[in-house]
Amino acid sequence: MLCGLMALGLFASTAQAVELKAVGTLNIGKTTNDRGFPTDGLSRFGFGALVTTSPVISGLFGIQTGLLYTPVGASADPYEYWTNYLQVPVLLKFTLPLVSIGFGPYFGIPLSAGASGPGISSNGGDPEKVFDWGLMATFGAKYPITDFEMRPLSVAFDIGYQFGFGNVTEVPNASSHVRNLQLQLGLAFDL
Repeated sequence: MLCGLMALGLFASTAQAVELKAVGTLNIGKTTNDRGFPTDGLSRFGFGALVTTSPVISGLFGIQTGLLYTPVGASADPYEYWTNYLQVPVLLKFTLPLVSIGFGPYFGIPLSAGASGPGISSNGGDPEKVFDWGLMATFGAKYPITDFEMRPLSVAFDIGYQFGFGNVTEVPNASSHVRNLQLQLGLAFDL
């Protein structure tokens, strides 16, 4: 959260243009674990809003942050488990006119968690124990479609990968980490 607030402060302290992006996401999550149990990714849909400064360093780099509702799940037959996160990415974006590449940390604040399978069915859990954080890399493209009240409006597509470092399991003496492929589709316009 602190990094997100610092990035928003950077937005306010610069005279640069700002891009707002409303997105829908498809998250294909997988978790690693130290016990050798195989897990498969579960597809989950999310949404969010991202804010990106225009290039501020040498005309090529900007900072992207925002809020994303990101559901992540995995399965190890016959069990499924999931956590719904409010994610805050803070990415350095290299931007050309129609494409961009981003890299930086993300922080996942757990909203809810649950599991299902033979003999179990739970919703809730202890979200403080499943806080997630890690690194994220993205590649994006946008296609301008029109000027909306003298502001460019574009269709934006991004693909990203999240490599989680936070231990997201509640099992004692065990560790599990999120690996998430994220596809985003949305509208972007300049403020």
